Amino acid sequence: MYVCMTQNVTTTISPEFKVLCQKHRIPYCEALRTGIAIMLAEKDVQEYDNKLILHRKMKAYQAKVEELSQRLNNGQSKKEDNR
Repeated sequence: MYVCMTQNVTTTISPEFKVLCQKHRIPYCEALRTGIAIMLAEKDVQEYDNKLILHRKMKAYQAKVEELSQRLNNGQSKKEDNR
């Protein structure tokens, strides 16, 4: 058994899990968060659902801002090229 310590939390993992995480370059912390997220979703935890919805909306807004920023930058560079 291997021990993974993250922010005052200690988790014991199997050797097979350690090898697979290393092979596929998956950080233990990310694997742990994903596992917890799956378990919360399976249990229909409302607080988790609300946080997940907000997180997804925030990511969508960030992507939209980046897209609009790129469009603006492309438009400004085209104007400068036309001068």
